[in-house]
This record gives sequence, structure tokens and C-alpha cells, in this order.
Amino acid sequence: MKARSPRASTIAVCCLTLAGWGASPARGQTVVTEELREFDILVKDKPAGKNTIRISDLDDGTTRVATEVDVKLNYLVYVYRYEFRGRETWRGERLLSTENHATDDGKTFEVRAQSDAGGFRVQANGRSRAEPIIDMTTNYWRAPDLKQDRGFAFMNADRGTIHRAKVERLAPESLALGPRSVACSHYRFSGDVQAELWFDGQNRIVRQKSIEDGYPTELRLTRVTRETPVTAQRSPPRSSLR
Repeated sequence: MKARSPRASTIAVCCLTLAGWGASPARGQTVVTEELREFDILVKDKPAGKNTIRISDLDDGTTRVATEVDVKLNYLVYVYRYEFRGRETWRGERLLSTENHATDDGKTFEVRAQSDAGGFRVQANGRSRAEPIIDMTTNYWRAPDLKQDRGFAFMNADRGTIHRAKVERLAPESLALGPRSVACSHYRFSGDVQAELWFDGQNRIVRQKSIEDGYPTELRLTRVTRETPVTAQRSPPRSSLR
């Protein structure tokens, strides 16, 4: 009997895509700035995989978030693998669309969501339905907007299911990131989604802690690279944290 593995839809918080998923902007769009973020995944305090995220700000005012995750866990009788490839498009605080593909221990999942006049049209593994609100996905790449006075609706990034959660902001904390100590805002999610997340002053997630199928799971930011499109580059990309 296979051992249960952490559900990687919430492990797959932030990530970078390769060819295809990191596709060029649509015709008429230009990338103004890009930032690449790299993360380590730990399960029970042991290295389990890598996450990255590429965030591209476009000249039409939208933000494209391309994601990738790879997890590998070695058990006595088998090896568990999880892969996730996804992309999201945002305008300010509003999610416009998302398109994700995941392979979880050999099972594949396809999820798409597109905003429309009535909310969102979600397609998950061949089934279509309407959802009135999607505030965020479980790729927690940015801090939640607490200006709203209702609970949050999170879409599971690789299953397409909707989770309701309460989000509260706790006292700020300082976290060690490489050689630096960084002041971070601290959030707690409770309800269908249970996690603690820390964001730096630039709204960048730097750490996540949660329990996934009974396994303590942690995400840690290890490197940030700010990039400029080739047509606008005047100096090499700048790296930090290492």
C-alpha cells in the first residue's frame, strides 16, 4: 500500500515556467519588467523539491505569473513525484484567468478559469461550471487584499475546487533570508485552507508553513533575480539573497 504524500496543490505555491508555459505575451503586449523568484520545498524539514515564479508586468497594465514545481519524495517501496505547470493573469488585485496542468503520482489534472461578466467560468478535468468569486488560487504568490470584509474564495490550483477561508493579519516578524534579516507581514489562513504565510515589503511571499496530509511542509525563498527585457536592458540582471 502506498504511503500518503503531501497534497502538492498547496505545496506548489510559487514557481517558474519553461517553454510553452512561459510563452511570449500576446501580439501588441510588451513586457516592461520581470522578476524571477526561487524557492526550496521542505517536507518534515527535509528537501523535497523546488519552486520558482516568474512575474511579468506588461505594458497593458496586466501581470502574468508563470509557475512550475517539481517534487520528489523517496519512500521505502516507491518514489512519489509531482509536477505542476501553470500561468495566471491579473489586473491589479483581480484575477483574470488561470490555466494549469498537474501530474500527481501519475494522475493528470487540467484546470482553466476565465473571468466573465457573471464571475468565472471554470473547466476542471473536462467539466465546466460557473463560480461567482475567485479571490486567489493556492499559488499564494502575492499577499491577500484585506480591504474586503468577507471570507476569501481560493481555487485549488490543480483540482479547480473552491475553498473558503478566513484570513487574518498577525504581528509582523523578521525572517532571515540569506545573509539579511527582512521585516515581513504575517498572515494566517483558517477554514478550508489552513496555512501561515510571510510576505516582505514588496508583497513577495518569502515563507509558507502548512500541514499537508499530516506532513509539516515549508516553502522558503532562496533567490530573487530582477530582469529587464533585452530591448530595455542597460545592465545585467540583479540577484539578491545569495
